Amino acid sequence: MTYDLLLSFGCSFTLGGGLNSLHYHKCIDSGLTRSKDLDHYMLEHSFPGYLSRQLGCDYINYGTSCAGNDFIFKKVYDTLSSHNTDKKVLVTIQSSILSRILLNDADSGESININGFDTARNDEQKQYYGLYVTKFFDEKKEYAKVMQQFDVYTTWLKSKNIDVVCLMHDTGPYKMPTGGHFIDFNGASLGAFISHNKLRLCDSTTFNDSHYSPQGNEIIANTIYQHLNLK
Repeated sequence: MTYDLLLSFGCSFTLGGGLNSLHYHKCIDSGLTRSKDLDHYMLEHSFPGYLSRQLGCDYINYGTSCAGNDFIFKKVYDTLSSHNTDKKVLVTIQSSILSRILLNDADSGESININGFDTARNDEQKQYYGLYVTKFFDEKKEYAKVMQQFDVYTTWLKSKNIDVVCLMHDTGPYKMPTGGHFIDFNGASLGAFISHNKLRLCDSTTFNDSHYSPQGNEIIANTIYQHLNLK
């Protein structure tokens, strides 16, 4: 399969989270210290970076730290709603942790991703998130909602002649979908696969971070590439 451009959407697991940390680079003795060099390393060792080199095409990594699923699918829509090009485009969509939420500040118009109490910016947001996770979060319904979002957006992208592959970092206790646009990691969610196979940063270094290691990102890219070649 030949592509001109790869566009990847997701949270920090798509972005290459942790790979631009100075602490991590001290652990691996890379010698990198400048922010510009650390960020370049992160993007090049993210799975979109590895995949783009296998495909021989340019790429844009739209991964956003702490992003929840509503933000991720909104980013897909905002980026591609006016898409009009002769280029052959591949999109990867990685869904996030089910309990993350997107808040829209009515005063500023700002969109705010909340991944937990530590990412809330003030007491009001902490209170809102606390009520959400204790009173209103329904894991089964959130899982069903994400599946619906994947169904809608893959159909929409196909109508624009854009190929898409789907990855789920978190499925809760529910079954990982297989076949079609979904990438199969031995029947497990992406997060469970990475954890089980000790492909997190904390598994290979003393850096206490659960993001994917370079090896983990490369394996994800290889799996996507094989999926594309089997279609």
